Amino acid sequence: EQLSWVRKASVERRLPSTVIVKIQERQPLAIWQRDNDHVLIDTDGVQLQDYELGNYLNLPVLVGKDAPEHAATLIKTLKTIPRLYKMVTGAQWIGDRRWNIELSNGIFIRLPEHQMDKAWARLDHLDQQHELLSRDVLVVDLRLADKTFVRLTPGAAKLRRNPPKPKKQGAA
Repeated sequence: EQLSWVRKASVERRLPSTVIVKIQERQPLAIWQRDNDHVLIDTDGVQLQDYELGNYLNLPVLVGKDAPEHAATLIKTLKTIPRLYKMVTGAQWIGDRRWNIELSNGIFIRLPEHQMDKAWARLDHLDQQHELLSRDVLVVDLRLADKTFVRLTPGAAKLRRNPPKPKKQGAA
């Protein structure tokens, strides 16, 4: 049990010559980035040593001092909507109270401190109704329960401020 990847171990001796070893292995949940180092963590936030990260590059990368302690709640919430969870590449623990999520398409989702699950469901609804995550969006801010703020990419914002003028039709 001194090995980081072992959650629980038991050894049983059956006379005359049998020894039974049972091991319950910790399951990697996410990759925690701290400074320039990356380490696997499990649902308890325990750092798992001696794992080859290459086998787990599909897991989200978490950033933040206390991110491992809050990772299980985050991942459980994100997995409630599998199609959105597949898009998650990383998350940042902000202000020791809430998460920002990064999606594979470059969009950042700002989740609230409380009722994160409702905000995540609201994002799913917005995407299904308005294809929000397929648009030129940089940030979707869900921190307020009754409002959603969207920041466009710089190019889309510029185009919105200065739409192209329609070409005049020539006289026939």
